[in-house]
Amino acid sequence: MAKTIDKDTIKVTKDYVSFDMYWECHGRQEIPLPKGIDKDDTDALIRYIKSVWNKVPIPTSGDTVDMSDELNEEGEIYCYTEEMEENYMAQESGRLRVEWENLNEGLCGDYTGKPDDINFLRFTVYVRNGDSYEQVDDASYCTEMPADTEPEILLKALKLLLEEYSVLQWNSDVSVKKIGERLSHMCPEDFMVITDDMIRAGIRKNIVKFVIDPNMKSGTVCQIGDNWFYFGGPSAEAQNPEEYVKNTGEDDLVREICDVLDCFRHDGPENRDEYLYYYAYLRENLEKAVPDHED
Repeated sequence: MAKTIDKDTIKVTKDYVSFDMYWECHGRQEIPLPKGIDKDDTDALIRYIKSVWNKVPIPTSGDTVDMSDELNEEGEIYCYTEEMEENYMAQESGRLRVEWENLNEGLCGDYTGKPDDINFLRFTVYVRNGDSYEQVDDASYCTEMPADTEPEILLKALKLLLEEYSVLQWNSDVSVKKIGERLSHMCPEDFMVITDDMIRAGIRKNIVKFVIDPNMKSGTVCQIGDNWFYFGGPSAEAQNPEEYVKNTGEDDLVREICDVLDCFRHDGPENRDEYLYYYAYLRENLEKAVPDHED
């Protein structure tokens, strides 16, 4: 699983800084402590690790480092090699490798190519043994991920697989059948998530809009694309858009909108379809948006 770099997870010696159990899973590995940083200045050490992390290789067990890694904005580690970034059909982390395979599997057995059938991808997990990889028993499953799924989503799914199977790096005897059976149901929609940052950028770029309630002809609702929805409760219902936005901080606006969208995502098919519409609209329009909108 992902782990956050903070004062509780970094370790410091006289000349090196390391990242807690993440490194220990791969053998003793450390980053040289740079000159000019006090080893007792935890905040400075955390900033340093985050600033260089994408350039710091992942270690292999008991050996020197030979791969690189990614650190997300929250300071969490997601393991995969930089060299394999372009190959979204396979990813590696330490001793693990996960692959997407197209074995021409469909809705009911072999893929027929007919309009009512779907060609699904299969994931397979491998563990390194010496210089080669060995397939893990009970860790190869056909999923609900169509073969034409966007590479970005397939890459996110591979990262999830690496996290879920990470236990294999230090416990080869663990039962993985239940993990695979659960993950066999993964589909593209599972990775189409509207983030706080997307909503925040949408507000600033006037893609997420605040308009008068079309039904009541007063109050404030949120509009994304051609659709709109209620949010903010009685306060939003009692104020026009200009007033409500002025009286509500951006963080609160983002939180209120995301709370409603999260409910859409986890509700029935109709609301989930609306959620996916918002996701697609935000993603498409944020990429080509005008400079940030200022109220």
